Amino acid sequence: MPGGRRTEGAPGARGGGAIVTALEGVLAVEVGGSPASRFAARLLAAGGARVIRIAPHGQEEDSLRRRAEHRAYDAGVETVRYEHPAEFEPLLRAALEYADVVIDSRDGAEAAPSSSPSGVHVRVTPFGRTGPLAGRPASDLTLQAYGGFLWLSGHPEREPVKAALDQVHLLGGRVAAFLAVAGLYGGRAVRFDVGLAEVAASIPPFHIQQYTHAGAIAGRGPAVEAPLDGQHVPTEDGYVTFATGNTPHEMFAALFDDESLVDERFATPDGRAQHRAALEAAVHTAAAGRAKRELFERAMSLNIVAGMVQTVDDLLACSQLAKRGALATDADGMRLPGAGFAAEGLLSPSVPPRTIDVAGALSALASHRPAPRRQHGSPDAPLAGLTMLSFEDVIALPWATVQMARLGARVVRVESRSRLQSRHWGVFPDNQPSEEYWNEGANHAHLYRRKESLAVDLASSDGVSAIRRILPHVDAVLENFRPGVLERLGLGPDVIREANPGALLLRSSGYGQTGPYRSMGAFARTIDAMSGLTDLTGYVDGPPQRANPSFMDTVSAWNIALATVLGLVERERTGRGPTIDHSMYEAGVSTVAVALAERQLGGDAPRRRGNGDPDADAQEIFETADGRLIALTLRDHDDRSRLARALGCDEVLATEPVGPSLKAIVRRRNAFELEAALTRADVAASVVRDSRDVLLEPHLHERGAFDWVRTRRTAGDYVRPYPAIPFGSSSSGSPEAPADHPRLGEHNAAVLRDLAGLPLAKIESLARLGVTGTEPVAGAAPRPRPLNVEIALARRVVTDSDAGYAEAVEALRRRVR
Repeated sequence: MPGGRRTEGAPGARGGGAIVTALEGVLAVEVGGSPASRFAARLLAAGGARVIRIAPHGQEEDSLRRRAEHRAYDAGVETVRYEHPAEFEPLLRAALEYADVVIDSRDGAEAAPSSSPSGVHVRVTPFGRTGPLAGRPASDLTLQAYGGFLWLSGHPEREPVKAALDQVHLLGGRVAAFLAVAGLYGGRAVRFDVGLAEVAASIPPFHIQQYTHAGAIAGRGPAVEAPLDGQHVPTEDGYVTFATGNTPHEMFAALFDDESLVDERFATPDGRAQHRAALEAAVHTAAAGRAKRELFERAMSLNIVAGMVQTVDDLLACSQLAKRGALATDADGMRLPGAGFAAEGLLSPSVPPRTIDVAGALSALASHRPAPRRQHGSPDAPLAGLTMLSFEDVIALPWATVQMARLGARVVRVESRSRLQSRHWGVFPDNQPSEEYWNEGANHAHLYRRKESLAVDLASSDGVSAIRRILPHVDAVLENFRPGVLERLGLGPDVIREANPGALLLRSSGYGQTGPYRSMGAFARTIDAMSGLTDLTGYVDGPPQRANPSFMDTVSAWNIALATVLGLVERERTGRGPTIDHSMYEAGVSTVAVALAERQLGGDAPRRRGNGDPDADAQEIFETADGRLIALTLRDHDDRSRLARALGCDEVLATEPVGPSLKAIVRRRNAFELEAALTRADVAASVVRDSRDVLLEPHLHERGAFDWVRTRRTAGDYVRPYPAIPFGSSSSGSPEAPADHPRLGEHNAAVLRDLAGLPLAKIESLARLGVTGTEPVAGAAPRPRPLNVEIALARRVVTDSDAGYAEAVEALRRRVR
């Protein structure tokens, strides 16, 4: 995954044309060799670090898939291979003593701390270093099953289907890279312990809140009520998808040149829902004879948010990626996705993988002298002392700034009193939106915890003036408007740079600030299709399937967080705030880098593999005696032997293929008992957990993988757990000391006083004029409907309802207190 788009002498290059990047002078070492640690190391290399990978002989690239992984994960990385343990130990000692960063995925190994005075040591393993499951093996399939990710992926009438490739590992790699760079910015020796299990559990967070707030257990039905939304509509050469929302029906008539779609039955959202089957049949008929790219580009011209299900060949031919240089070409001609964002001074050019001998690696480590780093914050909160002003909505950017707030940053969210999307959608305490619902939603609590709310009218000159007075006093400005909106508000990059040359500016949009798709809107469901992941995900005998509904938002969020801390490191060196152009599309394309590499190495067009893995002896989902599902991976014959001993079933040792005999064996056992037996035997296995299972999972709570958050209500405080990857002792709230999420405009006065420097009289005047406020603008906030569980059950959006959910949450609260 090559990082940079800059070339020698490009604007912004320093030192007479030499490229200087954010992590220039940083030496990082990767050890363990999991996809997660290798991907994290690759991202550090993209940021300009020198990265040495320590690997044993015997892990050479002996298959097309392995060679593709090597090109995708190890670009820009130097690999040293050792023959014997006697060679490994001095390499590891040197890494811990001299390297600035160690990314370590060895499971069960002693966690010797880095002895470098400012060294950052990030462990990234399946279940973390602590907790009852520490040291147990896992595959990406079993991690997706354990974290609830798999439960929500696939067709509601079939078994769940795995997101293609190693998506939990890759997301864990982004998390590890973010923590490594945040630790470097902090300037102190620090250790982070990332468990991929809690990474997987953090992906489908809204579905956990459906249970904690309403007792509903989410299913694989369509998450959005609007017909067609997120569906893959067949065309003559593939599929298109739409985020329809409230798109007027006349727009679809224009898209397909089909007047039959101008039908009064389809004129309102309720009408479209009532006549769903007729509308979907008409659209499918209209699309069948059209090309997917033609429909996508026409939708773009009509401002309909759409996507097309792209193959890896489509990506290699994509004009948007080409225009932005997002598929960087290395010296060997390999074209692979970059880091998902563009920024002068942050990223290195694309370099093929290289090898280095043991003596060379030891010499490089021993001769490295870490550059002095100014200390910031504390080991658990390296971003403390930073102030970030964020114009954010929906999911990706808000979830990114939650992570930075959990590491100590002060995040001020600029929000509107007339556009309350993030406060309006989702589920509410006990499924009853109150008269002040805008302060009580579960989705809002999840995405805006630990932040401050500045509710200001940006359509007024006084509102914009107040923001301009804040700009000189912040370290970063982040926004996820469509390109051009910030400029139209009078707050474009030139205004920000004039007010504060040292402020980092991060701009996140669907396709980036440049290129033919720049004005196109995007949601996770359309980016999933555009990225190539949808085409690779699905049943062997079926059409493409979207992975977990919010997955691309999660990918983008961690990418934004990584880009931001890289920018902070760059600013520390230069004193200038970089401008970062983040693209959800490009972040999404990075999830299929291995498939792109494999295709360019001569492989056939990738095909959907369902839940299988070509490198595993066996990998499937099986039904158990109690009607549950369990995911199982046998990597090799040794795993077969361990399973045979654990279950007393020697017949699996000689059966080829092993699947049918396993199916009969598993069908005789209860799910959680079987999982426990196989886990003790060091076989990768996990029950396919639903949201209730994940919420009540003891290992996750022992790891601190939930952030308890308080919703302040007239009826009394409502404290609930929200998924959170544990960073350190201060990053997660507890039942006794929960975190808060802000009420609308709660911090208006404090922000305008402390950051804008306004006197009290002016602050009160802005409130009287309605420029600021703590309640929605009249007419902007019709009370949402409660979740209709009966309808949700019929549509399979919900699979079950638990009337005892409140008691279950209270019992959990007492247990973890």
